[in-house]
Amino acid sequence: PCLPRLPWQTDPEHNLWYFREDPSLSSFRNYWRAIFKNSSRDRRGEFFFYMHRQMVTRYNVEHLTHNIAPVVPFSPEFWRQPIPLGYDAKLKAEIGYDYQARPDNTTLVDLEGEDPLTISTLEDWFKEIQNAVKNMAIVTADGDTIDLKAVEGKDEGVSVLGDVVESFGSVNRELYGSLHNNLHMIIAWVLGPSQDDPTKLGVMGTTAKSIRDPMFFRMHQFIDDIFSEYKASLPAYEEDELSFPGVEVLESTVITDGKKNEMHTFTEEDWEVELYGVEVDGKPR
Repeated sequence: PCLPRLPWQTDPEHNLWYFREDPSLSSFRNYWRAIFKNSSRDRRGEFFFYMHRQMVTRYNVEHLTHNIAPVVPFSPEFWRQPIPLGYDAKLKAEIGYDYQARPDNTTLVDLEGEDPLTISTLEDWFKEIQNAVKNMAIVTADGDTIDLKAVEGKDEGVSVLGDVVESFGSVNRELYGSLHNNLHMIIAWVLGPSQDDPTKLGVMGTTAKSIRDPMFFRMHQFIDDIFSEYKASLPAYEEDELSFPGVEVLESTVITDGKKNEMHTFTEEDWEVELYGVEVDGKPR
């Protein structure tokens, strides 16, 4: 089913279509994911946290410019309630079928099939991650603990936590699960919980296109809040960790077109983008 009206007639969130539907944004995230599939990359979990925080923060800035309230995190209290805003990408997947549209007020359901997943399981994983943040320690699969802490001003715990939350290279997937990845999938399969019909998969199930869905930002605001709670638990920086003895900043300026401290913003109007696979009103574009 498709949304019955044009997007901007249904919810203020759709006024930000220009940001979410930007092909370069989807391309960037897909490229980032391809690069960081390598679990041996140094501080990979921290990159997961940092990159998505930048995306969510920028999207919240776009909210403010349109006089829209900040993104509401898709936290557990909403997982069993209808999702007010639907989404129809009007895109075909790489193998030729349409991505499943999600109507307004759709409610998550447990997934079945070869890779079953229940909402209760997601809730359990989240509670274990909350306990890890509260205790500032993560339990490994062999029963050891890794302290979540900062050493000499360097956050040594955020990368381990990032790998656990995503999860990718998690030190204990059995206990902490795969909260981020499977939250994506339970949203994507909301109209195809048996997971045996690829035409029922929504864009939240694909790295290349999930950022188009407003739910991407609600979900990642929730994920980012986990890191915010952890960061708030770290001790404050000491003076010697931030200072540069003997260095004094005398002046800082920005020069634009020969003018001091002016910043010019603009939008290029003479451009076009070819979007293969897009259909509007049933017609390919």
